[in-house]
Amino acid sequence: MTINAPGGHLKSYFPFWVSPTFTNSTTYCWDWTTGAPCASFGTNGVLAGPPNVNGGNTLPYGYAFDGQCLYGLGHSSFLYSFDPTSGAAPCARTTAITQLDPSAFYCDGKTGHVHSYGTVSLGKIDPSTVNFNQSSATVEDSSGTVVGTFPFNPSTGTADISSVPVTVSPITVLTHIALNSTSSFTPTNQPQVIVTFAGDAPQVCFSTTVSTNCSITSVADQASLTLDSEAPITSNTATLAVAPGTTCGHPSLTIAKSHSGNFTRGKQGSYTITVSNTGTGPTSGTVTIQDNLPAGLTATSITGTGWSCTLSTLTCTRNDARAAESSYQPITLTAKVSCHTSRQVINTATVTGGGDTTTPHTTTDPTTINHNKHCHHRHRHCHYEHHHWHCHPHE
Repeated sequence: MTINAPGGHLKSYFPFWVSPTFTNSTTYCWDWTTGAPCASFGTNGVLAGPPNVNGGNTLPYGYAFDGQCLYGLGHSSFLYSFDPTSGAAPCARTTAITQLDPSAFYCDGKTGHVHSYGTVSLGKIDPSTVNFNQSSATVEDSSGTVVGTFPFNPSTGTADISSVPVTVSPITVLTHIALNSTSSFTPTNQPQVIVTFAGDAPQVCFSTTVSTNCSITSVADQASLTLDSEAPITSNTATLAVAPGTTCGHPSLTIAKSHSGNFTRGKQGSYTITVSNTGTGPTSGTVTIQDNLPAGLTATSITGTGWSCTLSTLTCTRNDARAAESSYQPITLTAKVSCHTSRQVINTATVTGGGDTTTPHTTTDPTTINHNKHCHHRHRHCHYEHHHWHCHPHE
């Protein structure tokens, strides 16, 4: 079998054993990159056994490679693994996959925060159990294209990936780890791969909605961080000015209409109309109310303190300013209910002006009309005169 072995060398592995005695199981390794037997693989590229598998009598037919370890299966029916570099069995290699997107640590939408990539290192592991000479880190871009493979420095236990351009982001780091021992891998301890970058301090961004209260002119924020049992760390206080919104300092009129109980055919009923300024500034100029009575109702009066009202048009006006969050005096509209009015009618009123640029504002007041048994009692009065009957309807 020929493979691209860890470390980037092209190597071939050949199985040998003696038949019919079924002895002397060996594997021969040739390094095509160096043009010589594989260094550090057995003796002069010849690996016996391995001796710890069936006493070394493995009788291999061939091998399989998973990118890290070689697997042999032979006439002895033993499946075993061995290191393609050292020949150690079982093969103690593993690959950890780490993804890093430095831009995810910043949220202000600006560029230039990331200065360079840093190193790949191992955490929660005994360094003596790692063969750093046979370990490496491969960096891929987001499309899976290999940017580079970087060896570990045995003296520092790190792989330097600072030559990877920061424009390549995010990156995937495949850390190929050759182990001398698996003693650091226990149910209560799981080693880690740590990938770093150099850049500005990470950011935490918050979004908030500022109150519609126009009296608010600034907002302040402070953050604190607690790590395990350590004392909390408190940030500085950031204070930002709040500019007035488009509605701040402007009036906003509302209109409401109501009545008490039901109206009755043939009788009178009254509506109360109230105009309020719910804005953040006083009203200015003329405020005009226009009422529209439904069919069957005829206005008999419309009045309100401070209002100038016209009965024929059902309009009321005034010019005095009204402060924010206050109401004008109510208007009372009285109407006669016809005997032919529908059982349900809707009265509508509209307010305009006052410096409110979003007018008109309209309100409706559904009204139930009760029946009046005397309202529809009609009869004819008849008399006979000059040989003819003369009849006249009366209510």
